[in-house]
Amino acid sequence: MFEEEIPGFNAIVRAVAYGSAPNHRLTLRYVPVSGRTDWDFFSLDWQQKIGSEWYNYYSISAEYFQFGSSLSRWISDLFSFNPTTSSAIVQIASADSPDLHRYKVVYTWARLHLFSLELQTLQICFDPLEPYLGDAKRIPPSAWLNGLDSIHPIRFSLRNQRFN
Repeated sequence: MFEEEIPGFNAIVRAVAYGSAPNHRLTLRYVPVSGRTDWDFFSLDWQQKIGSEWYNYYSISAEYFQFGSSLSRWISDLFSFNPTTSSAIVQIASADSPDLHRYKVVYTWARLHLFSLELQTLQICFDPLEPYLGDAKRIPPSAWLNGLDSIHPIRFSLRNQRFN
């Protein structure tokens, strides 16, 4: 994990997905939770590189992503980013109950349209660590543990996830 200064926060960049052009990327940022050892989703930032510096082009805050949903949800991971269509394939974690003391988390891979926040579910996960398979045939989770995960595209991801 690497840290990046955000005023008032000690944020980490949990995952990065680069666009087809090397000067566009998405960064998934998490911040520590006061009094706990885990981290919470802070923002998903579309960044552009100008010269040697990265600048935010568009950001989706945790609050903005939550807006309009009656159940708690957050972005858990990134798979890919397409700046041409302003969309990304992201892993969404959603609580199955409004009671924040008694709920299960459901993980899905979805296409997120960044400006409209429209979500198109692509894959329901049996496990929070399940990789996005795309058009590939679904492989049972036991196969990943036996080293067959080399067929999945490589992606840069740093996981520090709490599981409920």
